[in-house]
Order: sequence, then C-alpha cells, then structure tokens
Amino acid sequence: MNDWRGPQGEAWATRNMVTVEDTDRNWLERFGVEKAVFVRQFLESAGVPAHGPWLEVGCSAGAHMRVMRAAGFPAPVGVDVNHGALRRASGHVTVAEARALPFRRSAFTGVTTSGTLMHVGPPDVLVVALAEFRRVASRWLFFIETHAPEPTYTDYSDLMPPSWTYPWLDFLPPLLPGWRMVDGAALMGRKPNYGTLDAILFRKRN
Repeated sequence: MNDWRGPQGEAWATRNMVTVEDTDRNWLERFGVEKAVFVRQFLESAGVPAHGPWLEVGCSAGAHMRVMRAAGFPAPVGVDVNHGALRRASGHVTVAEARALPFRRSAFTGVTTSGTLMHVGPPDVLVVALAEFRRVASRWLFFIETHAPEPTYTDYSDLMPPSWTYPWLDFLPPLLPGWRMVDGAALMGRKPNYGTLDAILFRKRN
C-alpha cells in the first residue's frame, strides 16, 4: 500500500517546489498572484499578528514554511511523516503524524497546512487530525487546500497515496467546534486544468 512515509512521499518531495521564488512563480502562472503576497494580504486583512510560533503539518520539503516567512510571519515549526522530505527542509522540523502531534496544548499561536488535508486520510482520520490541530493551536487555523465541488476520492495507483478532496469552505466549519471561520477565499485557476484552491482562516472562539 502506498504511504507518505515511503518512496512515494520522498519522490513527491523531490518534485515539490522548495524555494519561495519557485512557489511564487507557479502561483503567479496558475492564479495570477504570488503565494507570499496572497498569504500576507489574506492574514493581515484578518488581523493575524506577525508574531508567535506557528506549526505547519505536512511540511514536506518546507516550501510553505519558507512562504510564511517571506510573507512576514515566523517560519513555522514543520512536521511530516517522511524523513527524506524533512532532509530537504530547513528550520525546526520533526517527524510526526497529523493525528498524533508531539506538542503540548496551545503550544502554537496557529497551525497551517498547504495541500495536506487531502492526504491525511478518510473523514474519520481527518476528524482526529483536526482535533489535534485544535489542541495545539491557541488562536488560528489557516488552510490552503485543493478544492473539489463535492467529496471526491482519487486513487493515484503507484504514483502516490490516495487523496480525499472536498468543498473545504463548507466542509470544515462543522468539524471545528469552538472555532469561527474568519475568512475564506477560492483561488480560481487561470486555466481549467489549474484547478481551484480554498484558503480558509479560523479563529478560536473566546
């Protein structure tokens, strides 16, 4: 069975964009905006302060960690299940699963993912992971995920493990009790094959 811990996960990390420049160039072509610019504007407009420790779950080779830093926010601590991917990342990274994070309650100001939730597992596994995010985050949850108009399971055969995609803007709020969706945006690809991304920010209710 394919697993992100094994060769498929490491191969994906090898193909994955690592530098901010590569990521921004890809986003500019696909969505008409650099990722670092979008992240900064999206978070600043919601009043997210540019301080406090963040955690990225599923950081792979660290592309999103670098983008967060380029956007003016602290580079997150990164966790991933693949040792090979983490060797390509920089900063504070460690091996961990989304559903068993090795951190104390409210250890981070926020938790972020970029293209990770779709690979966490089926809905019952995702619910466990989201509970862990809520446990270790004291204020913010920030997701950038591949959109699907309806719940969709995709089997990639030998290329990489399967994915579960959703209309995240509607799907996530009921799974995050005690948290309020502050902002959400759909980034439409400039060509049909570029797809759509959902960017969503939640704040913990007082």
